[in-house]
Amino acid sequence: MRLSERMGGYVQYGLLVLSALFGATLSVCYWRRPDSWAAVSFWPVWLWLAPGLALAAPGFNRRRVRPAVAVIALWLVFLAAFAEEPRSLLRLGAALAPEARGRPRHGEVLRVISINCAGGNRLAAAEVIPYRPDVVLLQETPKRADVERLARRLFGRNGGIAHGVDTDIVARGRVSAVPLQGRIPFSFIQAQVRLPSGLETEIFSVHLQPPAVRFDIWMSACWRDHAVNRRVHREQASELAREVASLPLDKPVILGGDSTCPAATARCGCYGRACTIRSAKAVVAGATRS
Repeated sequence: MRLSERMGGYVQYGLLVLSALFGATLSVCYWRRPDSWAAVSFWPVWLWLAPGLALAAPGFNRRRVRPAVAVIALWLVFLAAFAEEPRSLLRLGAALAPEARGRPRHGEVLRVISINCAGGNRLAAAEVIPYRPDVVLLQETPKRADVERLARRLFGRNGGIAHGVDTDIVARGRVSAVPLQGRIPFSFIQAQVRLPSGLETEIFSVHLQPPAVRFDIWMSACWRDHAVNRRVHREQASELAREVASLPLDKPVILGGDSTCPAATARCGCYGRACTIRSAKAVVAGATRS
């Protein structure tokens, strides 16, 4: 074998090894999600598949079938373990309980909708009307008069609102906003709601700080901004968790909204911390529609 062919083989092996190390490093990053690496875990998992396979592509030939297959398998395992999109598609059929499909009779189902109103757009908020919700959680909320008008269209005289700086709650029944008591007014609003059925529940509409939208990961400032944003999210989530923890464990809770976190929010502690301290009676509305 000529020296050039031998050197070419070493280079191809080296690229396969680099691709494998790249995938292993990303796996640790998405598993542990350290703040210092938030600029990496901000990106969707599937996005890294292209550079990872492109790095390994020169090493694919008939002489190195097994190493190449092993590298492809590593990337597929990485995708299956950390990408949430495939699992979300599998949940589509079970998104609604059978009794929640169609138009339920009053009192049978508690229907909760969370929606981000895109900078206070009242038309965006009105999109919830055809779904006949019992509770609406608004983020980037419209003006108070628009929210009151929405409540009248949904519930007539049988509804109420809790109006905050950036988040609102609209619900069927009696709604009483809980005073802020020094907490950050932008991250969530809390209200006590007595539904027409007599059920009393605590409701939270959440909107954490928007993400750091920076893609220049070759700049140190990008890494710093993403890390700071992750720490702010954790502080806001901790404040929300303390508020939820202060409630009686037998008190039903509805919590939902826009966490503004990337995928796997439970791993970065935005909703998971608040929800895991609740009893099984807690109801989580989940992520919002934007």
